[in-house]
Amino acid sequence: IFCLTAGRTLQNSGPLLLDYGHQVMSEIPYMTFSLFALLLVEKGVRTPGIVRNYRFIGGFLITMWACYIRSIGLVLVAAVATYLFVRRDWRRALAFSSAALLTWLPWHLRNRAVGGGSSYFRQLLMVNPYRPEQGFLDFSSLIERLFDNANFYLSFYLPVNLWPWTEGYPNVLNPLSPLVVVLMVYAAVLCLRRRQDLLLFIYSAFYLGTVLVWPWIGDRFLAPIVPMLAFFLVRLSLDAAARLERLKAGVVGLLLCWALFFSILFGNINSARHLAGLGRGDYADYLSAWRNYQDAGEWLRENTSTGSIVVCRKGLWMYIVSGRRCIGFPFDAPEKVISHMEREKVDFVVVESLGFPQTMRFLLPTIARYPERFLVLWQKKDPPTHILRFLHE
Repeated sequence: IFCLTAGRTLQNSGPLLLDYGHQVMSEIPYMTFSLFALLLVEKGVRTPGIVRNYRFIGGFLITMWACYIRSIGLVLVAAVATYLFVRRDWRRALAFSSAALLTWLPWHLRNRAVGGGSSYFRQLLMVNPYRPEQGFLDFSSLIERLFDNANFYLSFYLPVNLWPWTEGYPNVLNPLSPLVVVLMVYAAVLCLRRRQDLLLFIYSAFYLGTVLVWPWIGDRFLAPIVPMLAFFLVRLSLDAAARLERLKAGVVGLLLCWALFFSILFGNINSARHLAGLGRGDYADYLSAWRNYQDAGEWLRENTSTGSIVVCRKGLWMYIVSGRRCIGFPFDAPEKVISHMEREKVDFVVVESLGFPQTMRFLLPTIARYPERFLVLWQKKDPPTHILRFLHE
């Protein structure tokens, strides 16, 4: 009961979930469905058979739904399949893997048909997805990325999000970095030796491994795994307390558990108060660049036809606001960008000041090279944001 209550309290009061829980992003929906899938699969595995094992079937369906929410859900598929193979549950492992492949196939074929291909897998192995001319990682650069990302997560993002009061420490001096490493090793030994919570451990290991290979770093990539971190933190604390009790030091173990719990909880409370203060203060609105970007989307919604095609840097966000089909532009030479606009029958171009370097490197040079192909329809200052009409030949 303590494990469940403490885990839920730390998870639900954590700064990551509070922050991303109100944003229109896919991390929290993916987290919700992935947890539900893990629960159903774990319960379904304890029931024999497949055809009438509704928990197992439900776990499979929700697993695939999580994949369609975020592509990293493929890690969830791999974790469940690996777990079944480790259990030597060959029949259900093969059935789950085969059904997952067939369910994912339509999306893969759709991506190939529209030219997307396996974009996330390609990005995973690229030196810099924003500069495709740099090519793909070799083995040494892959290892270098792993170590660099591990350094950032272990020295800053993981300690700060587990113990928010350590945020002021420089990365290399965070006093809780060694504790995070010890806890991760302890969790691995505990799960593998006792074969306890093995599905959760495999999923957490696969997920964190993918995050370490990803070209970018950021705390939002940790949001879907926060419940796992909270669970293992409480589980390991209770295991350590039980060991101390066997050594006639049960009081010490109990005090350590409560000290760890409150050290995290107080940090979470302070972070929640900080977020609440931001919501009431001058930061409650969007930054001016994003406000102008939203205004551009609202102008497109009110002044263009529903079949219009828009080129912009942040397409999904613009689509939500404008209701128009929004596509990106190639990170390439101006002639390639203009050919892309011709081929896609683009109607409008949004030039923003959100700070993405690709707008400055690729979109603006295209407009400067072909000024006769663009007509300014709408603009806003501080910072400058424009909507241009693209004129076809």
